[in-house]
Amino acid sequence: MPNKGDRGGAKTRAHIAAVATELFLERGFDDVTIAQVAAAAGVSKVTVFSHFDRKEDLLLDRLPEAIEVVRAAISERKQDIDPIEAIRQLALDLAEQRHPLSGLGANVEPFIRTLTGSPALLARLRAFEHEVEEQLAVSLNA
Repeated sequence: MPNKGDRGGAKTRAHIAAVATELFLERGFDDVTIAQVAAAAGVSKVTVFSHFDRKEDLLLDRLPEAIEVVRAAISERKQDIDPIEAIRQLALDLAEQRHPLSGLGANVEPFIRTLTGSPALLARLRAFEHEVEEQLAVSLNA
């Protein structure tokens, strides 16, 4: 999958995701169109899709970061730390930092409500779980 975050800059991608998230949390995922996101972000629909493969990824924009964080926790662990302990420590560190990937950051309740209220978002999350499993397998077998 191409790294769409590089086209037009990471700042543009982050801006689009932030605007989209705000709209989704206010109105509901299914009640916001890509055209509305693009207009609110001050970009074209083409620009939105140059940064995101699908509408769901506008809200779940941290999924690629999650894969990298988990991969790094496995591959960069000390030899005396098993993979489960490395992931446990990662989860604790993310929670302590109140990192958005911990699920403990600001606006988590509206985010979860929006996520669970959309079959499309839940399906994307399930697909992402599969991607994480594949990456973990690769990391563990490396």
